[in-house]
Amino acid sequence: MLRKMLSILAACVLGTTGVTGSSASLAAGDGKVEQALMQLERQWCAASIKNDLGVLDAIMADGLILVSSSGKLTNKEQEWPIRIATPTASAKSI
Repeated sequence: MLRKMLSILAACVLGTTGVTGSSASLAAGDGKVEQALMQLERQWCAASIKNDLGVLDAIMADGLILVSSSGKLTNKEQEWPIRIATPTASAKSI
């Protein structure tokens, strides 16, 4: 699961930052991409716990689709009013 999530995050990060190169050259790297993705995930988790909309906005792509633990799908546009209206309902831990 973590490997799949890192792959998805890598695609998002690499796609939005304009990094080019073959996947073989990235896989053969010294782990900088994986470390950057892990740092991004830590920032996302911390921002979710604090309900820091500025950080979450910077991290989340406009076309992001979120899936809740119950399987409910929401997008960033739907998520923001919920987070603004109920800031204390943010995650306690992730």
